[in-house]
Amino acid sequence: MEGGWDTVVFSDAENALTEFHRARFQLAFVDLDGFDATPEDSFRDLCQQLAAAGGNLLLAVCGREGDGLEEIWARQLGVWLYLPGVTEGGGVAELCDEARGVVEQLKQAEERKAVRV
Repeated sequence: MEGGWDTVVFSDAENALTEFHRARFQLAFVDLDGFDATPEDSFRDLCQQLAAAGGNLLLAVCGREGDGLEEIWARQLGVWLYLPGVTEGGGVAELCDEARGVVEQLKQAEERKAVRV
């Protein structure tokens, strides 16, 4: 459990997307680094679908260090964070702590918006 979050890990994009539609997630990390072309493509599709789903999901994409095109692609999706060259334990716990505050702010903004309607 990083930063107080319950963790669910998927090794394939199909199961991750199925679970995303079944449960409510507030934070998702998708690791694109270290995959051959085919699995990476399925995880890229997953990123696109998660980004398009809207809501208050914070999407972080872990990509290849020095891959400017991948970073541009991820930022065009509107990801919360693009993390090039992240390794296990590379400050992820701190990012998860930060995400808690962002999620709380989004929740408060949503509640204020609902009151106005």
